[in-house]
Amino acid sequence: MRGLAAHAVQDDKRGPRLTSRQDLGWPLILFGAAVLLCLVGSIILIETFGWEGLGVEFLAGLGGSLIAFVVALTWDRDREHRRRVDEREQAVKEAAAEAERLQRRLETDPTPPGARA
Repeated sequence: MRGLAAHAVQDDKRGPRLTSRQDLGWPLILFGAAVLLCLVGSIILIETFGWEGLGVEFLAGLGGSLIAFVVALTWDRDREHRRRVDEREQAVKEAAAEAERLQRRLETDPTPPGARA
């Protein structure tokens, strides 16, 4: 993995984990770009066409809103992915703890389960 993807995932013993750089990275950059594009577009439209160009500005605002909506969806998808990864990690920890508990029980009570009265 090289470039931006190398910063988004960090490998450790438990597998890939999301880093804080990915938490706000691209969605925040896209949101800032959408706001900047709307502001610059509005200034250009007013300077070029005057206040009569507000209909065109409306279309530019609609485009900016669309970009912001897509960014919000992306952000939500990433948050849900992190939640699912955390749930899986928790399930693995619980299974390991249960296996360890059973192992300790077998070590302390060597009687086979079928031989008990």
